[in-house]
Amino acid sequence: MFPETIKAIREYLKDRPTLKIISINSGWLIGDKLLRLFIGLFISAWVARYLGPEQYGKLAYVIAFLAMFQAFSMLGLDSIVVRDIAKNSSVANQVLGTALRLRLFASVFSFAAACLTISFIYPEKVEFQFLVILVGIGIVFQTADIVDLWFQSQSQSRRTVIAKAISYLIAAVVKIALILTSAPLWIFAAAIGAETALSAIALYVSYKKYPTISQWAWDVVVARKMLHQSFPLLLSGMSIIIYMKSSQLIINELVNSAAVGIYSSAQTLSELWYFLPMTIVASVAPVIARKKAESDMAYNLALQNIFSFMWFISILIAVVVSACSGLIVTILYGEAFRSSATILSIHIFTLIPVCIGVTQSLWLINEHKSSLALYQALAGAVSSVGLNFFLISKYGIVGGAIATVASQFIQAFAVNAIFAPMLFRIQTKSLVDLISNCWKAASSLAMNKKIK
Repeated sequence: MFPETIKAIREYLKDRPTLKIISINSGWLIGDKLLRLFIGLFISAWVARYLGPEQYGKLAYVIAFLAMFQAFSMLGLDSIVVRDIAKNSSVANQVLGTALRLRLFASVFSFAAACLTISFIYPEKVEFQFLVILVGIGIVFQTADIVDLWFQSQSQSRRTVIAKAISYLIAAVVKIALILTSAPLWIFAAAIGAETALSAIALYVSYKKYPTISQWAWDVVVARKMLHQSFPLLLSGMSIIIYMKSSQLIINELVNSAAVGIYSSAQTLSELWYFLPMTIVASVAPVIARKKAESDMAYNLALQNIFSFMWFISILIAVVVSACSGLIVTILYGEAFRSSATILSIHIFTLIPVCIGVTQSLWLINEHKSSLALYQALAGAVSSVGLNFFLISKYGIVGGAIATVASQFIQAFAVNAIFAPMLFRIQTKSLVDLISNCWKAASSLAMNKKIK
């Protein structure tokens, strides 16, 4: 039966070249993320078991702290770079060269700022300062991800997948070796930074096999245009980090490092699913840009269909994982992390607004409404910090999970009702259509069973 299914899919895609390109590109990206999902799940759980809640909590805190600086270093350029090259590949050398230099400068600045900030916050905690340096160096090496944007724009994501998969597998083997040799915490931090450096080297080698026609070049005019368009997206990206990571930072201050470890283990299991919307959106972004150029009808229909799919897959996954949270945590992390199950059962519902929020970036980019991200950013950041301080002080780490889910729904959905009614209608209609279709399917199934 399986061979017949594959044959049927190939026949279906045969006369649909655009859909075929999307499917192949998505397949490579999803394959890469699935590899990371299963290996990362195994390795992170093993590392957590080995380090224990307190030590693992320290490492998780450092990663959460650096995430804000990492978000700044990206400058919100990714979607803009892919869009501009997909529309006109002849300007790829200027767009990529300019983006590379901007990201490199921002990365060095972010790394230095992170080191200075942690020294100011914890002047007496040398361990935290040292861990930030070891993990934070990866921010600079992550500049190489500009190469990935070139591959995305050309639907050549398999090249990124192969390059990063090699570095990821090597890093996984190293982490296993560190556990078996009873390595200290700082060695694990160094391994995280080294993995990013290895990934950068692999991307460089991959690019040499599929380069742009012309050499990358810096262009001041392009830089100004890109920064002007990306600024709201930069704020949006940083706000996403705030309402994803602020819980860990506040838990560390109001509770302790062990609580951060318990919370972070559940958060890791929840965020493993975030690859899904990011992979799909990255793959369809060039196609949506072309649909926009063709006609508004085709563009709006494509957007609505993507939103409907995101609602469906995110709700389904959230419900299933929440129901199985106790079993998942016990198997992966053991008794020391048992209380993580409650956090996971709540935190997994962040997948729904994440899916909707990532998908709406397609609308923001193609409608040139990236300034809307500013309002979403402010609403998300303010609600996250406020809710986290209030709920964590009252309910501990459970309050942090609730605050994270609520703030993400505010940012990705509720704010649009005020500032982007058209986008809100598309999001709402896609959800209503999904509910309607599911109801019809359920009614039809019940009717068939009744007849039988």
